[in-house]
Amino acid sequence: MKLTLNKSIEAKKLNKRTGAPSTEPESTVPYGAIIDYQGPDGSAERFMYMGELFRCAHDLLASAMEGGKMPKAAAVSDSLATTVSAGEPAVQLPRLEFEAVPSTHHTLTRAKVPGGWLVVAGGSGIAFLPDAAHVWDGLSLP
Repeated sequence: MKLTLNKSIEAKKLNKRTGAPSTEPESTVPYGAIIDYQGPDGSAERFMYMGELFRCAHDLLASAMEGGKMPKAAAVSDSLATTVSAGEPAVQLPRLEFEAVPSTHHTLTRAKVPGGWLVVAGGSGIAFLPDAAHVWDGLSLP
């Protein structure tokens, strides 16, 4: 979602691949800059400016928006999930669809990917399970 800043702000540049903060000092994003809002990141906000990923405090970015109004979360997710070209209908971008896997110990989810499954344990551990035919029913062996 494209937004225009009504004042200059200081923001931390992030690594586009990992999202980790760079070691560079904060950068000034100037008044009138057009940013591509990427959405919330905890108590901060992420956005693209001049092809680079940035992060700044929510209050700071809101103060640079017209009337302090930030985009609603639903509007941002809708704009990120679809792309629109002039005269063409919106196209749904691919996304991972996770499903619950019954477990007696951890919360497990899995998603079909080429060649097998991505399995997430407890929301933090991730593993790839080779299964090209996707025959694994999610259960363990007796």
